[in-house]
Amino acid sequence: MLSHNLGFSAVSGAAVRYRLYRNWGVSSFAIAQIIAFCSATYLLGAAVLIGGVLVWEPQVIPMAGRHVPGPVLTVLGVLLWVGVLAYIGMAFKVRTFTFRKWTVDLPSPRMAVMQTVVAAADVAATAAIAYVLLPPGVGVDYGSFLAIYIASYTAGLIASVPGGLGVFDGAMLLALGPYMPAPQILASC
Repeated sequence: MLSHNLGFSAVSGAAVRYRLYRNWGVSSFAIAQIIAFCSATYLLGAAVLIGGVLVWEPQVIPMAGRHVPGPVLTVLGVLLWVGVLAYIGMAFKVRTFTFRKWTVDLPSPRMAVMQTVVAAADVAATAAIAYVLLPPGVGVDYGSFLAIYIASYTAGLIASVPGGLGVFDGAMLLALGPYMPAPQILASC
C-alpha cells in the first residue's frame, strides 16, 4: 500500500534523518532546522491546495462540505492563503529569528516562494498519481480526492504511531467510504 512508503518517509523520516545527519557531524540544532524546514514546506503546499479547494469547491470536502456552510469554508480557505502570504511576506522583513542562545536563518523571499510552489506541485502530483489509480466511475472528483488525500497524509504525519502505521489507510478508508467499497479503496491505495 502507498502508506507503507508514505508513513515511513513522513513520520519515521525525522528519526532516520537525525541518525544520518548526526553521523555526518551535523549538530542537533541544525538537524532540527532541516526537519522544521521540510515540515513547513509540506504545510505551505497543503495550505495552498486546501485553501484552493475551500475557496473554489467547499462542498467537495468530505463530511464537512455538507454540514458546514460554504461561506465558512471559503473564509477558512482564504485564511490558509493569508497564512501562506504572511510566511512569504515575513521573508521580506525578517532574515533571522533568535530564541535564547539559538539563531535561525529564515528563507529568503525567493526561497519562500519556491518552497511554496514546489510543495504545492509535489502534493498535487502525488495526489494525482493516487487519483488515477482509482477505478473508473467512482464518483469522486479530483478536488474531493485532493482534500481527502491531504487530510489523510497530514493525519499520518501527526500520528504518534511509529511510521504512521495504518493512519493514512484508515483515513482514506473513512473518507472514501461514501464513494466506493473498502476492497476497491485498498486495491487503489
